[in-house]
Amino acid sequence: MKKENGITLVALVISIIVLLILAGVTIATLTGDNGLLTKAGEAKNASTETSTLEKIQVEVAASYGFDGAIDLNLLNNNLKNIKGLIYNEDVLSNTNMINQLPSVVKLDEYSYVIKKNGSVEQVVWVQDKTKITNIKTGQILEVGDTVYYNSGVEEYEGTGENQGKWGILGVENGNLLIMSKENIGKVKLKGAQDVLTDGTIKLNNACNAFKNTTYADLVRCVRTTDINRVCGFDEKNVSTIPTFEFIMLDGKVKRNDQQDPSNITSFQDINGKKLPDDAPISVKHTLYTYKLKDKINIDSKAYNLLKDDKNTYWLDSNCVFTNVGDANWGFFAIENNTMTGARIFISYAGGVDRSYGIRPVVTLNVNVKLISNNSDGYIIQ
Repeated sequence: MKKENGITLVALVISIIVLLILAGVTIATLTGDNGLLTKAGEAKNASTETSTLEKIQVEVAASYGFDGAIDLNLLNNNLKNIKGLIYNEDVLSNTNMINQLPSVVKLDEYSYVIKKNGSVEQVVWVQDKTKITNIKTGQILEVGDTVYYNSGVEEYEGTGENQGKWGILGVENGNLLIMSKENIGKVKLKGAQDVLTDGTIKLNNACNAFKNTTYADLVRCVRTTDINRVCGFDEKNVSTIPTFEFIMLDGKVKRNDQQDPSNITSFQDINGKKLPDDAPISVKHTLYTYKLKDKINIDSKAYNLLKDDKNTYWLDSNCVFTNVGDANWGFFAIENNTMTGARIFISYAGGVDRSYGIRPVVTLNVNVKLISNNSDGYIIQ
């Protein structure tokens, strides 16, 4: 009998099955969570991040002046050597000058913080109003989430249910911010000197004691930028508010956009300059106001953190507000759960004192981790 040389149908099916299994294993090896393509992509991303970081570090290192500090003008020019680099508009106010450090720049879809000491760090925390995300780990936090922070100030660790608890406030220059859940005391501000210089010093000095050097880079008084970041309010809109001119007419103060003089018979600017008959004084109105409830949900953790039903608290941010016949210089404050201004120098009356609460803000170290305690908050590690 003649021997058949062909293969059987069963053998063919088995061969196809084996090939499919091998193909599946190969695809999984290439595309799985730990696959070759995935690993190659991660390696490429890591290489891009490292390359970008090194580019920025090189330009920063070449930006020191003779005094041993970073020359901002030189830094700005050197950073232009990096093609595609994007400056942080919040810092630059839509110009090409870096006005302060730390500053955030962006390249290749990654953001980096240039700090005053010349170090450059990649941003891992980003904020979208009340939502905060770690772009490395995917951890999501909410403004108002509780953080257990030991400030080291025995006289204040919160009262009642706030004992030992602070609240997540937001992200600034890639660092997480936390804020006390209640006032830690009061500070009185009065007169032109406090508006010009001493006010900021007094407000921040009242907060300095709450710095735990293990976890914190900086402690300061809360600012308008912190509140506006949560509320989604664009401070650049303030630049559209006009500058007013005040002039003395027949012994009374008149503002340039008003047809008739006011009832005010005297005017003195914050530097002590009196309003003459023939030379108007220009004053730029910078005050803006809004209710917190119009920007964020009153049932949210964020609203619960920012609100203050019993007291008013200072914001370390100057403001000027003008009326028909006078101007007021002072600081912003949260009063009746509203962003508003507290006048402490008035053009016709001189100094007025205001005593408001203080809410310290802690800038956590970039390497700090927040670990859930499986109850009502996070523990710092």
